[in-house]
Amino acid sequence: MTGIVRFLIRFRVAVLIIMAVITAFFLTQIFRMEMFTQFLDLFPYNHPYVEIHKKYAKYFGGAYQATLVLEVRGEKYRDVFNIDTLSKIQRIQYSVDLIPGVDHFAIYSIASSKVNYTIETPTGFATRQIMKDVPKDKQELEVLKKRVFTSPINGTLVSMDQKALRLDANFIEGRIDFNKLFDEFMKIKKKEEDTNHKIYLTGTPLVYGWIYHYVPMMGVIFLITSFIIVAMLFGYMRQGGLWWRPFLDGIITSIWGLGFSAWMGFHFDPLIIVIPFLLSARAISHGVQWTERFVEEYRRLNGDIKQAALITGVALFPPGLIGIVADTWALLIIAITPIPTLRNLAIIGTFWALSAVFSSLVLNPALFASFKKLWIPMEYKENAFDRVLKQVLSKMSSWTFGSGRYTTVGIAVVVLIVAVVSSSKLKYGDANPGDPILWQNSEYNTDVKKTNDLFPGVDQMWVVVEGKREGAATSADVVKGMEALKHYMREDPNVGFAVSIADLVKSVNMLVHGNDPKMEDIPSTGREIDNLLFFYKMGSAPGEMDPWVDPQLTSSNVRLYLKNHEGSLLKEVISKVTYFVKSNPKLMENAVMKPAGGLGGILAAANEVIASRNDPILIFILAVIFVHCSVTYWSVLAGVIFTISLVLANFLAFTYMSFKGIGLNINTFPVVSLGIGMGVDYGLYIVSRIIEVYREEKDLGKAVKGGITTAGRAVFFTSTMMTAGVIFWYFSPLRFQAEMGLLLGILLIVNMVVGVLVLPAVINIIKPNFVTNPKW
Repeated sequence: MTGIVRFLIRFRVAVLIIMAVITAFFLTQIFRMEMFTQFLDLFPYNHPYVEIHKKYAKYFGGAYQATLVLEVRGEKYRDVFNIDTLSKIQRIQYSVDLIPGVDHFAIYSIASSKVNYTIETPTGFATRQIMKDVPKDKQELEVLKKRVFTSPINGTLVSMDQKALRLDANFIEGRIDFNKLFDEFMKIKKKEEDTNHKIYLTGTPLVYGWIYHYVPMMGVIFLITSFIIVAMLFGYMRQGGLWWRPFLDGIITSIWGLGFSAWMGFHFDPLIIVIPFLLSARAISHGVQWTERFVEEYRRLNGDIKQAALITGVALFPPGLIGIVADTWALLIIAITPIPTLRNLAIIGTFWALSAVFSSLVLNPALFASFKKLWIPMEYKENAFDRVLKQVLSKMSSWTFGSGRYTTVGIAVVVLIVAVVSSSKLKYGDANPGDPILWQNSEYNTDVKKTNDLFPGVDQMWVVVEGKREGAATSADVVKGMEALKHYMREDPNVGFAVSIADLVKSVNMLVHGNDPKMEDIPSTGREIDNLLFFYKMGSAPGEMDPWVDPQLTSSNVRLYLKNHEGSLLKEVISKVTYFVKSNPKLMENAVMKPAGGLGGILAAANEVIASRNDPILIFILAVIFVHCSVTYWSVLAGVIFTISLVLANFLAFTYMSFKGIGLNINTFPVVSLGIGMGVDYGLYIVSRIIEVYREEKDLGKAVKGGITTAGRAVFFTSTMMTAGVIFWYFSPLRFQAEMGLLLGILLIVNMVVGVLVLPAVINIIKPNFVTNPKW
């Protein structure tokens, strides 16, 4: 370490020039940065559910569906069958069709040209649009009402109580301008809502529309938190005159991270802003430790700048490096997940975290040694805050001696046991109805609840029935199998409704038999089914049967309308589908049922991947930290002590998530993974300082107290500073950011308490050789 730091100081001019050139390069790249969300990149590309979804989404409908519900309210209209309401839904249909990115052939409402009914003609059968024009009088309204009541759209596009109309619009699963999409839907809402009508907007595109709508507010919160950190730095470190130095570390790290992202062609997702902010705050944390120690050595050495820089660099290089490496591994290991967004985040975050090695450990010795003169008073004047902090740390250090050390460690053990037990209730996927990114009482989640009250369900999942040969989808056994699955799944309270091509076959069969209700059944042979569908297709437009079956009549689907997309609900629904398939092996001889596509299917895929990766990633990160700590202190016992302290903090995080009803999903997963290794440097800085003091005093009690009151001072400040920064995210309009900010704040405080109290207490109990007789 001495050789490395001496090298950096000796060639400090070259180091500063190289750092400046690299920083300037990345600064020029930042302007290429783009902010957008690539929807399918949020899901595991090689998972069977995602592969099924990609294969059939162009026929059965994508997961990028926006839903608009128009409800009649007040006393003026008893139901939606009035000229005013039907005119509104027709105008809405036209307006939605003009929104950029919409799939023009996948907009369904009572006013859609693709929503038809079948009639008998002298030459056969023909399909007609259910509502081509808005009815002009009461008689035409009654005719329309009759068509709806005898159509599958009764209950899906028209609510069962006839109080609401629904419009589903699929958007192309690619790059979409969410700001434009959101603005257009809001214009429709503003234009068509009145005292007699209320509009509800739901669906994944609208979720991201709300997120992008809140981006300016997130920028304001970012600026406020940055100001708070700068103010705290100034208030805490102003006497040394170098209060600005740690913030510079954060700025350099941010420039490198953003510039690297743009240079590599990665886009920036607004939801992940918490992680880059935290990584930059971590760089500031290392800078505080470095600056505090340098000022201390500068005073001790009577103003010898180069020697102070050398001693500081040698002392802080090992704990600082391990802390940065812990953050790096915590992010890099996320790359093993086959989810493109998480993999890109892992690459960006890894570089972002590693850049702290250069902004703190490499730059600081060279920069500080370059100072010719510093206006640092040789005598530190304690203020009221310093005196209180000193008393607090001194009191805390007393809890690591005598009987207090056993009490401290005992409490930590009890907390660890409780945390491990309670964390078993952690849910994978979304833990609550609605969307967890937004607050439960937000306009969007309120609309979701109302839509689910009026219709079978906002979220859809389709079970693919893949034929073994062309035309297999119309085999009698296949159609009857889909009907059986539909009825089986409708018994599940999580499933609001289910439909398949069997419903179309039954309705056409009834029609050809003079609308006899007794004939609303599935014919016994495939030939009869083919004839029915042939008659139906003769009068329909090309592609009209796509939601039911592919053009080759090889594969079809059973569409399930789900009450929400909670992780436990998706898991239960897929389990029931799987159980049905296994329990009826001879039900379909010509096809195979494959769950699951649609939004519900690909969300379930992401949940399964995260559930399968969480434990291995946790174990791997802890193993890496164990090895690094063991090698650094040349002691297996050191690795064990530090690893257990991280286990405590990590399971407390899981406990908090279980208590708050936060699921482990594609958004929270990287934040929690980063939190595993976050704060390990707090304990490292304190233990390293205890070893240094012991080397001089040869008294473990004095060494522990000295380590807590010196290094603990900077640890206390950095943890409170970072907590103040991330806690402020609790005021974010996005629930996800608010709860992750609070979670990270809790992790920081817990790691600080472990570093200041628990680790010193353990050292006082077992008196390890890596402290009293260090070999490193």
